[in-house]
Amino acid sequence: MSDKSDKSAAESSWTWYWADPDSAAACVPQAEEIVQKLISGRWQEFGKEMPKASRVADLACGMGAAGRALLSGNPTADIIGADYAEISEDADLPFPVRAGVPLENLPFDDAEFDAAISQFGFEYAGEEASGELARILKPGGKIRLLMHHAQSVVVQANKVRRNLLEAISAFGATDAARSGDRARLQAGFGKLVGQYGEQPLILEIATACRDGFAMSEVDRTALLDGIDAGMQRELTILRELKQAAQSEDDINALIKRTASSIDWARPEVLEFDGKAICWELNGTRAEA
Repeated sequence: MSDKSDKSAAESSWTWYWADPDSAAACVPQAEEIVQKLISGRWQEFGKEMPKASRVADLACGMGAAGRALLSGNPTADIIGADYAEISEDADLPFPVRAGVPLENLPFDDAEFDAAISQFGFEYAGEEASGELARILKPGGKIRLLMHHAQSVVVQANKVRRNLLEAISAFGATDAARSGDRARLQAGFGKLVGQYGEQPLILEIATACRDGFAMSEVDRTALLDGIDAGMQRELTILRELKQAAQSEDDINALIKRTASSIDWARPEVLEFDGKAICWELNGTRAEA
C-alpha cells in the first residue's frame, strides 16, 4: 500500500472512530474509567495554572476530551482545536475545530497561542509537527503533551485486541461465514478461545457470524461486509497506536530535536497502581 493510501485509510479510520458518541470522553480505546479521570485531572490543573482568556490550541483534539477537561479548570480559556480526521459539524464540541488538518501544516498564525495541548495525538504526527508547535506559540507560551507510553497498560490492552483482530482476519472468519463453513468457524474461534480465553471480542464476532447463517444472502452479505470494514478500520487505528507509542529514547529525541525553540521540563511518567499510563511533557516556548 502506498503512503498516500495509508494516510487515506488512517484519516477515514479516525473519522469513523470519532463519529462514535462514546469517543467524546476518551482518546484511546480500552482505557479504564479511573485512568480517564486521572488524565482529566492533569488538564484541569493545567487550565487553573494559566491566565484567564488564554488562547489555547488543542492539537489532535478528536472530540475534545482534553479541551473539555481544561475548560473545567479554566472556563475562560479560548480554545481552538485541530484534528487530522473529519470531525462532524454536528459534534457537540465546546470550542471550534479545524478538521482535516495535519499537525505538520497547521492553519494558524505565528505566535498566535498562549498555550498548546495534545492528548494522545501529537505522537502520531511526523517530525515537522514539532516545528509547527513552536511556530504557533508566543514566546513564553506553555505546552503540555500527554503521549502514549510504549509500556503503558493502555498500549498493552490494545495489543491484545489488535492480535485478536488480526487472528480473526487471518483464519478468514467472515469468508467462512459467507460460504457456510461452520466447521472452519468453530475451529478458528475455538483455537482463539484456547489461546486468549473467552474474550468479549471473540464472542461478539463469533455470534455475529453465526447469526448470519439464519439471514437472507443479501442481509448476510451486508452484515459480514460491515464486520470486515469495522475490523479493518480498528486495525488501522491499533497499528498506528503501536507505531506511535513512545519509548524513553523517542521522548529524548523529541526534546533534543526541539531544544532550540522549546525549554522542556523533565519528562514524567503518569502511573496508576505502579503501572505506566502515559508520558507527560511540559514545556515553554523559548524567547525569540
